[in-house]
Amino acid sequence: MQWGAQQEKALSRVAAWLKSPGDQQVFRLFGYAGTGKTTLAKHFAEGISRVAFGAYTGKAALVLRQKGCMNAATLHSMIYLPSPKGEAEIAQMREDLFTLKLNLSKEGLEENEILTHRRVKFLQEQILDENARLSQPRFTLNRNADIKSCDLIIVDEVTMVDTRMGEDLCSFGVPILVLGDPGQLPPVGGAGYFTKQKPDVLLTEIHRQAKDDPILRLATQVRKKQPLTLGKYGRSEVISRAELKERTSQVQDLEMILCGRNLTRRVTNQRLRDLAGIQGIYPTPGEQLVCLKNNAQLGLLNGGLWTVGSVDEHSDDLRRYMQVTSNDEPLTADVEALSMIFRGEDTSAVDYFTIASAHWFDFGSCLTVHKSQGSQWDTGLVIDESSCFRGSEANHLYTALTRFCSQVIVAI
Repeated sequence: MQWGAQQEKALSRVAAWLKSPGDQQVFRLFGYAGTGKTTLAKHFAEGISRVAFGAYTGKAALVLRQKGCMNAATLHSMIYLPSPKGEAEIAQMREDLFTLKLNLSKEGLEENEILTHRRVKFLQEQILDENARLSQPRFTLNRNADIKSCDLIIVDEVTMVDTRMGEDLCSFGVPILVLGDPGQLPPVGGAGYFTKQKPDVLLTEIHRQAKDDPILRLATQVRKKQPLTLGKYGRSEVISRAELKERTSQVQDLEMILCGRNLTRRVTNQRLRDLAGIQGIYPTPGEQLVCLKNNAQLGLLNGGLWTVGSVDEHSDDLRRYMQVTSNDEPLTADVEALSMIFRGEDTSAVDYFTIASAHWFDFGSCLTVHKSQGSQWDTGLVIDESSCFRGSEANHLYTALTRFCSQVIVAI
């Protein structure tokens, strides 16, 4: 390939770093959409025998594979492993329960008195709880993961990687090349482990092949704070919010809808449920949910998408007991989701224990742009509410546009 001046410099800098990384384990190669970050990383990897490609979400990993990075996987699957089940603990509790019942019997208690004894009931509840816990997939850091023997790890879409995952990835001691986009919104919550520091190389020149991509043209225009005009851009379109009302059937066929405000997200998700004929305010089998809170042990990642498999009939006003399947990984989990989130209620009034122990999910056919960071889809709709984010309007719409690869409808 014929590289531009910036790209040649980037290749030279990365090659020099990998040859002698010194104390710098992480090299930050940042660039705007269309500057060729992934193409550069893929080209550089061709000269290295053992390279692992990773991304935060399954969608982003799929995009990497489509670009020729065939071994690309999610970071979670690369470095975490289901933890051993603690059957020994249950066996010990059962032995303690048997001994307790035997001792109570020797003390002269009748069978019904033994079964209702406070300590007996407590141990029985512990055994039930532990059995339920063991049915959950739980994960720990895999010290012997395959990446341990790699010469280089390349991570794309690093925005959502938090401190724990970042430190776990670095613990393998392998050089890490991270790819980021400074035009995007700052990461949410505790994410942004790899984006806290300035890039080692920043690419700003749009690659000539990318200039013909309609979505990247729109994104570049937005990044340069140039207004979008109504019209068609290849398969993509910029339409008015009024026209959006006439596009119901087309919108239903798109993979994802992004907006700015939580109110819009909730209204849109409910509208989509109504159009699908779904009744009630709680999730039903087959619906798509988004995880709102990390739980690395269970493989729950903030922003990850899941599909409801079943809902337990014992669910109540506090918790929804559901089995969900990840849209990104071959992973199924039994979760206790806060019911009030699906009702759109404020969680601040709930006690700390309930908040800390529950799993946070919400309907996921429409997401806020902030929650979409780190993910990618082929097709989608952007309801432009960037004006609500004073000072970062361009970053907001730019981030939304760059979540899609093939087609996007922008309602302004």
